[in-house]
Amino acid sequence: MDYVIFTYDNNPDIHSASKFYRFVDTLRAMGKLKGNIVKTFGMYDGLIEDSFIARRDDFFDHIFHSGFVTEQESFLMVPESTKQPVSLYYQSTGEYESLGRMKTSVSIPSSLGWTYRPDLKLYFYV
Repeated sequence: MDYVIFTYDNNPDIHSASKFYRFVDTLRAMGKLKGNIVKTFGMYDGLIEDSFIARRDDFFDHIFHSGFVTEQESFLMVPESTKQPVSLYYQSTGEYESLGRMKTSVSIPSSLGWTYRPDLKLYFYV
C-alpha cells in the first residue's frame, strides 16, 4: 500500500486545524477510510508544520478534493517498498519529482525536509 504525507491549508491557524480534524473524524466515524490517518509533524522548505500520513487511496478519494489542501504546493508520495524512491506530486501541474529513497533516524536530520512520527519515535527524510 502506498501512502501520502501532507498538511492542510493555513496550517498555523487553530480554526483551520479544528475544521480539518473534524473532517477526518467524520470520515472515520462514517467508516469511509480504508486505513488510519496518522498525525505527524515535519519540516518542509524550512517551515515546521503539522502533517499527516494517509493511504494513497484514502487521500485521493476523500482529502485531495475536500477543499482542505487546495493551496498546497505538493504532496509527498511514499511507496510501501522502501526500495522504491519517494516523490513529490505537484498538484498544479500533475507532475512527479523523484527524490530518492526514504531514510529513518532517531534524531532530527539536518535536511530541510523531514517528517517525525511520534507513534514510532522516528524521523523520516530523503
